[in-house]
Amino acid sequence: MTLLEILVALVISTIVCTIAFTFYRNFMGHLERQKQVTSLQEGIRTAVDSINRYLVAGGVSGDSLFFDPHKKLVTPFVNGGHRVFEVAADSSSISVYGNYSGGAGSIAHPIINKGQRWLKTDKATLFKVGGYAYIFAGSAQEVLKVTSIADSTLGVEDDFFASYPKGTLIFPLERIHIYRDAKQALQVARESANGTALFVRDFVPSNHPGDSLEFKIKSVDRQAGQVAYSLTFASKTRRSNITLARRSDQTVFVRGF
Repeated sequence: MTLLEILVALVISTIVCTIAFTFYRNFMGHLERQKQVTSLQEGIRTAVDSINRYLVAGGVSGDSLFFDPHKKLVTPFVNGGHRVFEVAADSSSISVYGNYSGGAGSIAHPIINKGQRWLKTDKATLFKVGGYAYIFAGSAQEVLKVTSIADSTLGVEDDFFASYPKGTLIFPLERIHIYRDAKQALQVARESANGTALFVRDFVPSNHPGDSLEFKIKSVDRQAGQVAYSLTFASKTRRSNITLARRSDQTVFVRGF
């Protein structure tokens, strides 16, 4: 075997190894991208299911109009007397107020002097100081803020529309808050009215650095009872630095009638 033959064999071997390595690298990169795409698709599907379930399940008790005379909630969208939505100014988060626990008390003492700003209820433990309550008395309904709790007496901020009779229902006004936090995770949090621990579900695009997500409320149609939003998961590949993204556009029918 001559030196020339050895050199030719080395060149051919180098070319073959280079082709094989390039194929292997491309194959592994494609496999990694496919895994990330699958992760994005599964994550966004699970997140959308959770969001839709909360949006549909939200809502206060009662089937008449919903009043917020003292502006306790900041510019809420009121839908059919059942669901009250608050959307952030940049449309990056939505809050849904309602009585998710199913708990309700009744006013055990007629309100005679509206200036007293208190009421007695048989289930004061459903509420917390600083939380919100929703009174349902037929066509006279409103939101109020609880300022103090002493035994069965709730002190409340602002007075009332009417002298609510004995037996009027009062519900804890809980909140579902859907938003993106500082760690690029989608938070779906249920905030209980009586101060118990938050129930939070968080969703991330994947476990790779540089991941991001975008949650945007596109519209809230009060008349049609629909909420439209978009959710986008994005992730960068580690090998090729390619940005992968998956987006889901949803329109949820939330009317409560």
